[in-house]
Amino acid sequence: MKQPLKKIILFTTFLTIAFFGFIIQARAQGGDTTDEFQKEFDEFQKSIRQEFEAFKSKNDSIFYQFLLENWKEYELMKDKRKTVPKPKVQPRADTATPRKVQEIKPLQKRKTMLEDTGRQIQYQLVPDKYNAIARAKPYSTLDFYGSRIEVQKVRTTSVLNDNEVSQQEIAGFFRDNASNDELLAAIQLLEKQAAEKGFNAWGFLKLLQDASPYYFNTPNEQVMFTWFALLKTGYDVKAGYNKKNVFLLVNFDVPVYYLSYLLNDGKKYFVISFPEQPKKQASMVTFPESYPGDNQPVSLKVYKNASFPPETMKKELYFKNQKIKLTYNRNMVDFYETYPDCELPVYFPPPPSNTALKSLSAYFKPLFKGKTQMEKVAVLLDFVQMDFPYKSDEDQFGKEKYFFSEETIAGNYSDCEDRAILLGQLIKYFTGLKSIGLVFPGHVSLAVNLPENIRGSYINYHDARYYVCDPTYLGSKPGMLMPGFENKQPEIINFQ
Repeated sequence: MKQPLKKIILFTTFLTIAFFGFIIQARAQGGDTTDEFQKEFDEFQKSIRQEFEAFKSKNDSIFYQFLLENWKEYELMKDKRKTVPKPKVQPRADTATPRKVQEIKPLQKRKTMLEDTGRQIQYQLVPDKYNAIARAKPYSTLDFYGSRIEVQKVRTTSVLNDNEVSQQEIAGFFRDNASNDELLAAIQLLEKQAAEKGFNAWGFLKLLQDASPYYFNTPNEQVMFTWFALLKTGYDVKAGYNKKNVFLLVNFDVPVYYLSYLLNDGKKYFVISFPEQPKKQASMVTFPESYPGDNQPVSLKVYKNASFPPETMKKELYFKNQKIKLTYNRNMVDFYETYPDCELPVYFPPPPSNTALKSLSAYFKPLFKGKTQMEKVAVLLDFVQMDFPYKSDEDQFGKEKYFFSEETIAGNYSDCEDRAILLGQLIKYFTGLKSIGLVFPGHVSLAVNLPENIRGSYINYHDARYYVCDPTYLGSKPGMLMPGFENKQPEIINFQ
């Protein structure tokens, strides 16, 4: 957000507080000045709205000129995750060999999910007229992964030519819609609903993408609407084109893999494909300048699950000769499947759905009666080792691919990092104990801050001992480190 706009907001807040202070004082003194203060305050608010509109119009005019000028063609690139060969078969522990007491020395701690919070959906200063328009317009209902979203019916116009795209047409789309108060009000309503339902910025992007056919008919127009809406809500995005197709280009807040991107001013803008768009391009034409203001990357970070209504799916597991009737939320799984492949720390914080945790509680809570925290951890470690079949990502997908915990519960197979993510969440839910991810070269494990010291491998972190609990090392107990990693230094993922 630019400094002048910040000053407008702060001063408005200050004067509002002062105004109500004057009202209270006037009433206490029996004075008849309330109407005068109200009149002055209304006039001030009117001037603030006018200043905001002028500020916005000026930025739109500047940006429109940018769009008419210097566009460039950029080569597209793609990053791949570094892969290290993993075991074809799940390693089995030698429980007869006594556990060694070993302190693991980590590498310098990577930036954690807790230390870099990123930007989730945040409201901007919204003119009153948008709220009035939002209340007056009829709407349709969009099913967004089980959530009912109100999508307003508004008038829109298009300047795009389906036969060939030009920068003048893209500039014209921005110009016409920047003055369309009905469309701006509709975007504000979508943002409001996304925030209320706990969607992160990626969820908001996907919501705009799904809502775009309600406003525009052609694929290019729908891409342009999504770009325009993200731009007007403060995100660092661009529109690019290649022959007949317009593409959405997004700057993310974490590294992303396997998606094409262009490099502009030291930042990566990734191509987000819409349905029916060609998937492979060698280059893209776009504008180098950014929309005026403090535009933020689209955040892929998620700390708690959005409120996706449950579409309950069932599967059966067998543990300690008993059947577990496991359920999970298909809507949540479907949403997470849309995620770009990104860096590993993003996947650790979100817990399984309430649907999944409730079904697991029905089995584990009676089993845990009378058990110590240490015993509970051992049971959960055994459960993840035994009940979630192992298969390497290379064998499943031909590349490294990470799962959120709900995806691992729903899936048929899982790799080492998927199991570490799931175990960390189950230990947190059933015991309240803290854990950290351990990223070794070629392997991901978990370490848990156990309530008492044991014989085994551990890492000192924040003046506490975290003992290795490896959900991939079949039959291993807390404190057992998989052979071959005794002299390897892991990176730490702190996600709690």
